[in-house]
Amino acid sequence: MRRTTAGASIIILAVTAWLAVDPPPASAAEQADCVAGERFDGSDCVPCPPGTYQPDAAMTECIASAAGHFVADEGAIQQAPCPPGLYQQATGASGCNAADPGHFVAAEGSVTQAPCPAGTYQPSGGGTYCLLADPGRFVAEPGGATQRLCAAGTYQPEAGASHCEEAPPGSHVPTAGAIEFILCEPTTFQSESGAIRCVETSAGHFAAESGATAEIPCPPGTYQPNRLSDSCVSAGPGHFVSGTGSVNQQPCSPGSYQPASGASACIEADPGYAVPLAGQAAQTGCTPGTFQPDRGGVECLLAVPGSFVSGPAATSATECPPGTYQPRPGQQACVPADPGHFVPGSGAIGQSPCPAGWTQPASGQAACLPPEGVAGSGSDSLPWLLLIAAVLVVVALVQAMGTTTATRQWNESPWRK
Repeated sequence: MRRTTAGASIIILAVTAWLAVDPPPASAAEQADCVAGERFDGSDCVPCPPGTYQPDAAMTECIASAAGHFVADEGAIQQAPCPPGLYQQATGASGCNAADPGHFVAAEGSVTQAPCPAGTYQPSGGGTYCLLADPGRFVAEPGGATQRLCAAGTYQPEAGASHCEEAPPGSHVPTAGAIEFILCEPTTFQSESGAIRCVETSAGHFAAESGATAEIPCPPGTYQPNRLSDSCVSAGPGHFVSGTGSVNQQPCSPGSYQPASGASACIEADPGYAVPLAGQAAQTGCTPGTFQPDRGGVECLLAVPGSFVSGPAATSATECPPGTYQPRPGQQACVPADPGHFVPGSGAIGQSPCPAGWTQPASGQAACLPPEGVAGSGSDSLPWLLLIAAVLVVVALVQAMGTTTATRQWNESPWRK
């Protein structure tokens, strides 16, 4: 037994020494020897290069990776899909392309990248999704890599917008990136869309509420001298405003008045009254001795000599009756004829003495008493009576004509003043 063991050891050592000195040549590979991930090139098994793969053994060809896939290393037995954010249009690729800014790849194995829809953006490469535009910003076109601020005059309250909204009439947006519009304050307005500021109301106009789309002209009876107003000023007593959009009030002209505020016209003075100055809130009644027959009188007229006005607010003067007279203008009563005198007609400016032989013991008489002889002489007194009557008629006519002329001319004469 010991000899057999020793002999075997000698044989093994001898073979080992022989192989070390000159090993026997290897035999050529066969197609059947190629494993998965290799191809047989006719003489040897060769690893599939990057971009190709071979899942089966004993194959002569490698398979190019399909679009949307890649093979990074040699000797691959399968292809890999491009992960989200990457894509590959070509076949036989060893890698994938990152999605460009403004684009994204949501799923694995993608052949192409997709542009971000309008209203979204992607600032980085290799994105798997897009970002919504923030409120106050927008992305107008597909494939946006950045969002943009809404310009002044526009706004956007929502995320993911592809455009901004114009500020509506009655509002404004003064700065960029706004998420809402601002209503115009009272005293301002804006009639246009997309405004960056509101307009001040002009003189004669106002804007009372927020969000006004137009300034309002002050209505009749009111005015506004200033800009930036939320109301109008009522015309004061003694004044008026006839039209719209007025910047000032007007005083009532002489002969008219206005007791109320906010009037669009003045009131003519009534007959028996006068308004001598402009801007008056009340009319003035004519005082005794004066009168005014017309409406809109600027002043009261003095009663002419031969007439009188006894009370206030008179519309006419009264002629002195027979037996009285008045030599002065603007009087409240007439003067009775003195004893020994008479006034035969109305409107007299003076009295007449009784004729010689005639008498009148009483005052305020229209005629004198004849002498006793004339009164008791029967038919002999008739000529005297006719003569006296004729004289009285003439005197009355003269006085009447004088009164009529004086009435027309007195209040127009310079010495009346």
